Amino acid sequence: MGSAAGPPVDLTVFLPAWNERDTIADAVGAAVDVLRDMRRAGSLEDFEVVVVDDGSSDGTGEVLDELAERIPELRPVHHPVNRGVGPAIRTALEHSRGRLVFYTDADLPIDMGELPAIVELQRDSGADVVIGYRATRTHESPRRRVYSVVYNALVRATLGLKVRDVNFAAKLLTAEAVDVVRPRSETIFIDAEILARADRAGLRIVETPLEYRLRKAGTSTTSSLGQIWLLLREMWSMVPEIRRSRADSYQRQ
Repeated sequence: MGSAAGPPVDLTVFLPAWNERDTIADAVGAAVDVLRDMRRAGSLEDFEVVVVDDGSSDGTGEVLDELAERIPELRPVHHPVNRGVGPAIRTALEHSRGRLVFYTDADLPIDMGELPAIVELQRDSGADVVIGYRATRTHESPRRRVYSVVYNALVRATLGLKVRDVNFAAKLLTAEAVDVVRPRSETIFIDAEILARADRAGLRIVETPLEYRLRKAGTSTTSSLGQIWLLLREMWSMVPEIRRSRADSYQRQ
């Protein structure tokens, strides 16, 4: 389970963050509030929130360090320069100590109040990976909706990965699954890589519908033409190696 020092915890929630100064305190607060409620209810004994500050230039790192002085469960990790979403997720996985590891974006595209149900689904189903998909796409722009449909179809065609919403940022993995997948992607292809490697290794993936929430501040860069080009180039280079790995045994609940 990565190279994180210290004893394991029941659940790690991690958030990769880049230039999220205006929203990161709310995101951390929302995660911590839900996790503390889960602890009080007895569904968790201990937890941690890991936030990877990916070389932010707007003071996000300083906000995180200030928050960590008041929130003992928060563990900021800092990249000295911006490295992108792939390295940020890899760093978070390496620093996670959770027997279960959940990640979402720092702008919270889902209500963190959904987390107890996601954890319960994993425990009831015995799944190695639980992933969310958008229950509706009414809030998306037509361009983003087209991008998503085309990309998901491309992933299905090239990797045989039969999931509804590859890149939706709501994924829960067991520590064992984290050890198996060991992603190497540098781009937003990392979500597909994680799921494809889990699938090819015969791990059980379960899907659950979640309501998508619009970003309240900041700007998403994941659907820019530059990011899409980098994703496609990395996908082209990595798909053959992933396909040569163990045959999939995907199961849907």
